Amino acid sequence: MVSLSASTPETHEKITGSKTFERILENIKIASKYLYTIVRCVYIPGFNRNELIELSEILSKESKVKEIMVHHLIVHRGNRDRLEGICNVEGVGRVRDLLLLVDEMGKRAPDIKVTIKGCLLVNLKGVDGYLLNSMTLDCFSEVPVIKREYYPFF
Repeated sequence: MVSLSASTPETHEKITGSKTFERILENIKIASKYLYTIVRCVYIPGFNRNELIELSEILSKESKVKEIMVHHLIVHRGNRDRLEGICNVEGVGRVRDLLLLVDEMGKRAPDIKVTIKGCLLVNLKGVDGYLLNSMTLDCFSEVPVIKREYYPFF
């Protein structure tokens, strides 16, 4: 699984703060020749929708990627200020928008399986269209504190 949420080096740098787009894309192309490769994308409403559609087309034409998994954006205290200049953080959880994006990406890359996270899919299974159309996800979260003891390999 490789993360890439943009179709241009400029947008990739805005999202990640790094100039690694070309290297990641090349690694995806190489890995997909030999391994079942999943490209993980984060959808930032109002910012990278068209880029993700374009990325699905690029991956369809230039690689042997088997799956693109699209995640909804999680907003937390650590990234909220940065995101407010990019997108409407209050509207990030519209399930309908995420599903419409996944559908469009699938149409543009028919040979790639375009999916959402399994845990989200399980929760949406069986929801009727009327409810689904108005449903939002509570994407506002706290950054979890992870406490692990350090064990060196050697």
